[in-house]
Amino acid sequence: MSQDRVDLSDGASVQASLGTQWVELEEDSIVLDVLTDRVFRLNATAAFVWGLLQEPRCVSDIEAALSSAYGLDAAEAKEATRALLVDLIGKGLVGTQGENVVKSGESENPE
Repeated sequence: MSQDRVDLSDGASVQASLGTQWVELEEDSIVLDVLTDRVFRLNATAAFVWGLLQEPRCVSDIEAALSSAYGLDAAEAKEATRALLVDLIGKGLVGTQGENVVKSGESENPE
């Protein structure tokens, strides 16, 4: 999905893509995309959001959790959440609504 067409409205649902593995370290976290063999390092804030993305979440719920956990006002939490989600979606690590099951370019029914 093109980043300029990503629906990140408050009610939009997002979730980590299938085919990702998450490892928490002392200060960072690592996400492995097993479908592309790419590894991504997440800082503490991104790892916090990644933890929330292990099940479907509304964007507004993620913003509220980020605001509460890090003492951000609503505007800061909204900006930070959406910037991170756009980045993760662009890397194929997160899907919106029903997209999280199948990565871009992958067949839903492989033969």
